[in-house]
Amino acid sequence: MKEKFTFFEGNTPTFSHIKQDNCCGCEACVNACPVDIISMKPNLEGFMIPYIVPNKCCKCDKCIHVCPVLNYRRNSDLILDTYAGYATDKDLVFQSSSGGFFSLIANSFMKQMAPNAYFVGVQWSDDFKYTYHKCSSNLSDLDNFKRSKYIQSQKGYVFREIAQLLKSENKILFVGLPCEVVALKNYLQVEYEDLYTIDLVCQGPTSPKVMEEYVNVLENRYKSKIQNMNMRYVKSKPWIPQWINISFTNNRSYQKVFYETEIGRAVHIMQRKSCYECKFVGKNRKSDITLGDYHGADESAKYYNPYGTSIVIFNTEKGKKIFDLVDRINYYLCKVSYDDVAKPNPRLVKSWKPSPLREAFAANLRKDGLLKAVSISWTRKDKLRLVIPYKWRGFIYYVLRPISKLKNLMIHKK
Repeated sequence: MKEKFTFFEGNTPTFSHIKQDNCCGCEACVNACPVDIISMKPNLEGFMIPYIVPNKCCKCDKCIHVCPVLNYRRNSDLILDTYAGYATDKDLVFQSSSGGFFSLIANSFMKQMAPNAYFVGVQWSDDFKYTYHKCSSNLSDLDNFKRSKYIQSQKGYVFREIAQLLKSENKILFVGLPCEVVALKNYLQVEYEDLYTIDLVCQGPTSPKVMEEYVNVLENRYKSKIQNMNMRYVKSKPWIPQWINISFTNNRSYQKVFYETEIGRAVHIMQRKSCYECKFVGKNRKSDITLGDYHGADESAKYYNPYGTSIVIFNTEKGKKIFDLVDRINYYLCKVSYDDVAKPNPRLVKSWKPSPLREAFAANLRKDGLLKAVSISWTRKDKLRLVIPYKWRGFIYYVLRPISKLKNLMIHKK
């Protein structure tokens, strides 16, 4: 007989202290539960939240003590030493989300900290319908961890695995979202010298339900299973706007501007609700290093690479220590101002605000599915733009812009 699950209610842990919408999905509570009665299940929007087996709680409150939302503390110790740049290996930049620094750091860490080195990152499931955190000591797994995925990972019991490895004097490099870094440290309850953490500039993940439906739509459309997916494909310079590149087992492929796809539209409109009030942005991070795209980078600057430019922020001296393992010949970095970087990258310092379309999109997703939710979200102007091939849009824009200016001038004269 299957056990029933219910939301935390009343005097039970966590959700008796915070609203369900405030849960960041970090899974620290799942890892901390000594009787293993907490598991992650999708809510109505498809976001994963913790459920508990009724009447099995031992009232230890460990889930409460590790929750990053309940145990939020401002962090005033970050040094915020900020740089911009890129890896000098062109192929590495091309394979990465922006400048290639995660790969540089992970490669150097694994080689120089061997034989007791592990890195923990996010990879796709075999069917590309969800993502999960994986702990590995094998450098060949690094390729699976590269590039942004926009779906919050399933952590499973990876925090427990990390704790055991650290107790055995192994060295760990963990990369995740800002809330996940805080969750890991709350779970460990100890500042391990052998734990190094990287977080990412994050606008908030969209629902795994969206990803599952998107994969089903594409596989039905192309009559084949997905073989590989890259949501940060560099089709041409500059690397923004990003493209999605998907290959199928029948040798067909699909390429499109990411934010013009169904998954891109969902990423733009519907984040996890807790992300709209994220407590772990700006100076409240707990990571050693923060990595992200350098949106708004000066194209004339030496640090600029049209195929991908990164920001690298050292939050701690420990972060600098781990970066020193990277051979200087493998990257170019230039000192920049944290405030100057934050202006064109507002997600670095403040959370994303809900789209006016957010609730309607979620309701349509629940009722009629992804395709209907996306279709309703586009304006007529959007739909007209989307039917024009991307390579023609720049030409059309520069042709029509002078006409538009002339019309405005004539109206003004009247």
